[in-house]
Amino acid sequence: MAFVVEDGTGLSTSTSYVDLDYAEAFADSFFSDTDYTAWSEATDSSKERSLNRATQYIDRTYIFSGERTGNTQALEFPRDDCYDCLGNLIDDVPVLLKQAVCMAASRLLNSTTALDPDVDRKTIREKIDTIDITYSEASGSLVRYTEMDNMLSQSCFVLRNRNRTVNVRLTQG
Repeated sequence: MAFVVEDGTGLSTSTSYVDLDYAEAFADSFFSDTDYTAWSEATDSSKERSLNRATQYIDRTYIFSGERTGNTQALEFPRDDCYDCLGNLIDDVPVLLKQAVCMAASRLLNSTTALDPDVDRKTIREKIDTIDITYSEASGSLVRYTEMDNMLSQSCFVLRNRNRTVNVRLTQG
């Protein structure tokens, strides 16, 4: 299994924004007891796979400001013309992005489902007392990760979530 951490140069082989040391420190400081238990009981190989999958999920789910630095880089960061909320140029992998990857990796280790599960859209009818609700195939049932959305939307380098709009304040550098 490949586990290559993006070093800020736009590697063509990178698979994760976060190395194990960073993830361990984040887990120790910020994970809930349940998430920390799942994380600490996992093997390094499982942690690396979850960090790879979390990075892939975030790159596929969010649209970032600016442009990718190079045509051959494997991941969305680093980026050119990408600024934080204070107007500072982001020339590396942003801390909030690394934290979101850690949170997503935790979800993967603490669950049997994928971050973006397949959606089986069928017609479902529920009746509770006098309320009758029918969900059709056109209704959305995407999983939302509000904590990650909120963290990334406050960064100002996320323009939107492909699954829904994220309100962000845009600044010019």
